[in-house]
Amino acid sequence: MKDNLKGLAYSTIKERIIKCDYSPGTLLKEENLVNELNIGRTPVRDALGRLEQEKLLTIKSKKGILISPIDFEEINHVYEMRMLLEPYSLQAYGNRLDEKSLLHWLDVFSQPIDVSDLLTSDEQFHQFIISATPNHYIGEYYQALQNQNKRFNAITGLSKGRQKATDEEHKKIIEACLMMEWDQAAVAMKEHLLRSKYATVNRMLQKQRSETTKEQK
Repeated sequence: MKDNLKGLAYSTIKERIIKCDYSPGTLLKEENLVNELNIGRTPVRDALGRLEQEKLLTIKSKKGILISPIDFEEINHVYEMRMLLEPYSLQAYGNRLDEKSLLHWLDVFSQPIDVSDLLTSDEQFHQFIISATPNHYIGEYYQALQNQNKRFNAITGLSKGRQKATDEEHKKIIEACLMMEWDQAAVAMKEHLLRSKYATVNRMLQKQRSETTKEQK
């Protein structure tokens, strides 16, 4: 029962952080979380400790629980690591990706797809690339990066103008994989991530300008 409560507290708080139901930079009180979730203090504390290790929050002594902010530095850090891990995974372990799955993903990104579905497919595709890596340290670290990337998407979304380009970039990566041109696939991945980073930064800037305009009115 205790383990179930710990798991429930962890999954619930984590989901709310990733979906930005708890806004980045928000300071929460442990007591409020206990009452809100209707779960004992011990499971909540256990969950908060795990989530702090995942860099999703910081426990501030005598102040509360700080939900990790999302700023331009954080975006740079996440994409810096993704551009190290994902191209490397293709170069080192691309040959472990099976052809049937690659053809499936090629079909997915060749069809019309809604923005919300594209975000889900994008996440699953990149996870598929990393899943070929037998190094569990890479997999564990990548999951933390994906958690932050989900938060970026929850805050900024995905512009329609970026949707078609994202599909084409994914297809370029997949086509290189099907030809077993791993260096080429790695280059295509790095280019894709760099463009995704710029798009995320631009959407963040637009969001900030919009919020500033609202405050001035």
